[in-house]
Parts: sequence; C-alpha cells; structure tokens
Amino acid sequence: MRFCEIPTLEQPQGKSSEVFLSARFQPIVSEDRVYFLIEDEKSWTKAWNHCRSQYTNLVSVRNAEDARFIASLPHEPQWIGLYNDGLSGWMWSNGDKIGYTKWALWHPYSFNSTLPMCGAMLDGEWHEADCDFPFAFICYKGNPIHSVRSATSAPYSVDTDPSAHHPASEE
Repeated sequence: MRFCEIPTLEQPQGKSSEVFLSARFQPIVSEDRVYFLIEDEKSWTKAWNHCRSQYTNLVSVRNAEDARFIASLPHEPQWIGLYNDGLSGWMWSNGDKIGYTKWALWHPYSFNSTLPMCGAMLDGEWHEADCDFPFAFICYKGNPIHSVRSATSAPYSVDTDPSAHHPASEE
C-alpha cells in the first residue's frame, strides 16, 4: 500500500497548477483511510481549509501504522492536522484524541506556550512550526470499502466547527 508516481511531469493543458500538483501521486490507501499528498504549499490554516472543503480534514496520526503511511510520502515537510492554539495544548484538527506521538528530539519546544503553533512531519517525526509557513500537506478521507465492512460500528464524527479553538479562525 504505497503511492505510485504518475510518469508524466508535464502539466496538462487547461488544468490548474493545484490540480496538477495534487494529482502527481496516487493516494495511499490504508484499511480505513485514503491519504492525499497536496504539494501546493500553503499555510497551515489554508491547508486545513482546503482539506475540509475537498476531503475530510488534515491528517491525524493515530498510531504507528498511520505514521508509516504518511512518512512514505515525498515532499517534506508536510502539514498534518496537529496544532496548538496557545491556550489548550496540542490537539488534532479533526477532534481525534492524541494517543500516539512521534515528536522529534527536543520537540515540541516550550519557549512560549502562548503562541499558536502547528505540526508538520519531517523525516517521519513531528515538528512544531509557525502556522504561516508554506508547506505541502496531507489530507485524508475515510476509506469507503472499510465503511461498508464496519456499518455496524459507531459512525465517525468530525467536529463541524472547530474554528472556535484553532488557527483557522484567525483568517
């Protein structure tokens, strides 16, 4: 379950650069999610808005398997859905609980815990960064095949308006 690069690097006529860049790599499919690398570099907030409008959300890393899938994607660093609003501590933009961590050595810094910071993947590890830096980013959608298999399980819920507690509300 890995990405496959599409052989051509020529931008198709009539396609926007964002569509072209996001289509260069096939999505990665896990048991319950489909991951999409978007190479069009954006701030964390713009990446979050893009993922919310086109997919489900910025990716959350729930376990070591998720981390392996995400680390296999090229074009680092990449925004993930991790953020700290400066008040509530680190959290996932989709509301997932933080049960697994993969912070790089000496991260997260705690030099000024009142500044909003956002999470990025680099070399398979998490780093905090200024939310305004432009990075590639990873969106996800639920895997519809898994959804059919687990129709009797509790439905997945996404906070419909997290803007009250994260950097997206600043734009």
